Amino acid sequence: MVDGMYEHKIAIRNVISNKKNTMFSVIAVALAIGIIIIFMGLISGFAAELTDSITDNSPHIRVSPSENNDFIHLYQHHLDTINGIDGVSSTSLILREAATLEKRNKGVSTTITGIVPEQEIRTMGIDDDLIAGDFYTLDHRRNSIVISTGLANELNVEMGDRITMAIGEDRSIDLEVVGLVLSGSNLAYVHLDFIQDYFGHKGKVSTISVVLDDIYAADEIAAEIERETELEATSWIEDHSDLFDLLAIQNIVAWIFYILIYVVAGFGIANVLLTMVMEKKKEIGMLMAMGATRKSIVKIFFIEATFLGIVGLILGCIIALVGIHLLGLIEIEIPIDEVYADVATVPLDPQLIHFLYAGGFAMVVNVIASIVPARQASKLDPVEAIEDDT
Repeated sequence: MVDGMYEHKIAIRNVISNKKNTMFSVIAVALAIGIIIIFMGLISGFAAELTDSITDNSPHIRVSPSENNDFIHLYQHHLDTINGIDGVSSTSLILREAATLEKRNKGVSTTITGIVPEQEIRTMGIDDDLIAGDFYTLDHRRNSIVISTGLANELNVEMGDRITMAIGEDRSIDLEVVGLVLSGSNLAYVHLDFIQDYFGHKGKVSTISVVLDDIYAADEIAAEIERETELEATSWIEDHSDLFDLLAIQNIVAWIFYILIYVVAGFGIANVLLTMVMEKKKEIGMLMAMGATRKSIVKIFFIEATFLGIVGLILGCIIALVGIHLLGLIEIEIPIDEVYADVATVPLDPQLIHFLYAGGFAMVVNVIASIVPARQASKLDPVEAIEDDT
């Protein structure tokens, strides 16, 4: 009869001969794959940027006093214990107190943060946004303070000016501004020793900030810190659990969206193959009369669906790569606060796994879409198919 590769030759010939329908089918698959890969990259990019933003601006684990305590006592012992836990990169001590900062009869209520500059710089990188002065000045100049640019604008002060820190109506002290941090928030930093002495909290801190080598090990290490110190330890994941629950729901909705797109593309493939069955009835009947088995007829349609899927997959990956490149060039303005703004690009995080997911799922849908047309073709009666002029 014919050689063993005749199914492939017939399948390719059928696809090529039906150029219009083939083109629309391939475009449907390509657009589905391209859109889904880009969408996956966007979701992954936003999630990555959100995670970076959270972990860059806050500790990975926040250690607080145990229940019924306002402060952490014996903090140096606890600090040594935490630093000895595997996975802990660095730690810093924090003591916060409420106060009012005043200048020329204008006052702003804020939280004063007592720090050890070397620890806080190593742990939280707070000097990254420093635009004037130096945090280390707090080490050797007792009555000194570093404030944010937002607070400086509100009080109308500059580097070297003196501002008054007031507690209540009868207690105050003048502090020299020795540093400015770029931020619209009302941030104010003094040395830990100074705030402990001034507020009468010698030997006490409010929290211990912990930074890890692996941010996703935060829950496990927080639990270990609680066992070792009997203090409260809260991971950044736990702190933002509501947000991550929302992201999980978003991923579920996204996958529903992906499936719907693939179903539409699958119907396009099925429509093309069903059209081929109707147009090629006579040829199918002749093949079966010449000895082609029903299994071979089914195989032909599977090959056609696979061919359409592969071409659509290649074109879809190209569309995704071009789309990702173009979206990466778009600049969007993200307001940080009322005074300052930053310019960022659309967050995209395309990964190889996205291409594999989209491609694999598309091929599965294509094969499933070929089942009905293939079964219909294989059930044709050879004599009726040959005699049918339609």
